[in-house]
Amino acid sequence: MEKMKELMKKTSVIAVVIAFFAVIVLAVIINVKSAAQEESTTVVYEYTAEEQELAEAVRTYLAEYVILEDAKSMEVANEAVQCYRTILAAGITKVTDEHTAALAEKMRSALEQVTLPEQVTDIGMNALADGICEIIWDFVLEQLERNRLAYEAEYKGELEYLTESIQSQIDELKNKNMAVSISANVKGEAITAEDLENREADLLSKINRELTGIKQDIWNDIENEYGDVEDGKDGKDGKDGTSITGPAGSSGKAGTDGKDGKDGSSVHVRYSASSTGSGMTTSPTSTTKYIGVYAGTSPSSNPSDYKWSQYVGESGKDGSDGKDGSDGQDGSSVYVRYSSSSTGSGMTANPTSETKYMGIYTGTSPSANPRDYTWSQYVGASGKDGMDGSDGKDGLSVFYMFSEYPNGRQGGTSGGTVSMQETPTSTTKYMGVARAVTAPSAPEEYTWSKYKDYIIYSETENGETTVYIN
Repeated sequence: MEKMKELMKKTSVIAVVIAFFAVIVLAVIINVKSAAQEESTTVVYEYTAEEQELAEAVRTYLAEYVILEDAKSMEVANEAVQCYRTILAAGITKVTDEHTAALAEKMRSALEQVTLPEQVTDIGMNALADGICEIIWDFVLEQLERNRLAYEAEYKGELEYLTESIQSQIDELKNKNMAVSISANVKGEAITAEDLENREADLLSKINRELTGIKQDIWNDIENEYGDVEDGKDGKDGKDGTSITGPAGSSGKAGTDGKDGKDGSSVHVRYSASSTGSGMTTSPTSTTKYIGVYAGTSPSSNPSDYKWSQYVGESGKDGSDGKDGSDGQDGSSVYVRYSSSSTGSGMTANPTSETKYMGIYTGTSPSANPRDYTWSQYVGASGKDGMDGSDGKDGLSVFYMFSEYPNGRQGGTSGGTVSMQETPTSTTKYMGVARAVTAPSAPEEYTWSKYKDYIIYSETENGETTVYIN
């Protein structure tokens, strides 16, 4: 009887152990199947060619350090693309540490939404975010170099300044030299839902076979020892078993250092009068029409290494003639007349021994009406006889000369032949006035002014009869 109890006890223990492991395996399979079923919807993101390359680079980077479902990996990559778009649209002229810190915080937040705390340590999370930042800045720098030909030469300094600031941020991220230490649950090939169902069926079949064999062996031993045995009464319910938690696993080994990055490239600009870059110079000249751009660690002396584009357009066609302007107003001239009366009656174009008043009129042509002139006395009234004085100096008289030229000399030059006369003619246009004892013979002694093309004489008292000399 004791032997039978021992066999029954052995059977119960084996059955419990097998059932325990079966429950664990089934729970793992059910959890994995549930996770696989939850990922039934695929999100499609629309990217440009450059953005697609960026997304693939981020996903490849993540796959090296942590296992993520495709949808979650794509979520992180899409966040990186959105940050890349924001940077290009911001129009910043210099990238600073604050820009990189904000970018890293954005990527860390995206990573925290798709990973479990036990998957990635805090240090590993920062390292992953910094690595994605480095990839984004690399793509921004590459995009800047691709589009550099769209900028004219005067923006060269600003572009180099922005390029240097981006390269500085990339170098700082590399110099942190942070080994990405990430503890992943499992890293291996993906298991499909069909594989899980097959493994579940195989496991259950194997457990049933093992249990059937064990039960048969036990009953055979009992019958051999005691003969035929009737089925016993059902046993009482057993006590609940205690759960056993195994010790925590040790931390995984640190990953190996990444490969050294490539040397950064600088942008070099040259100018040429030819589209092939022949005779290129470092500065533009009046004959250069093409600008060449080359990215490398040092400038190249080979024109074919540069990408050339025309920055000075060809001369345009001559414009059509403009419309004629409106006619201008006739200019005004000053006209002088002389009279013995303050009202201008009997005015003449030249002074005489009788005239005492001078009239001034401004207009496009001389007026025959004395009232149009402003009269002023230029010869004073005779004074009372004074006492005889000592002999005085010879008095000054006013002398008038007329000429075809503005200075009384032929050609109007200072060295021209003297050409002036006492009376006007149809060809004279200028009048010279001099105050002297005797009439000066040099034109320079006279003050010359234009009296235009008309000379008027008045023969009647009211000045109505006129004579024009042209």
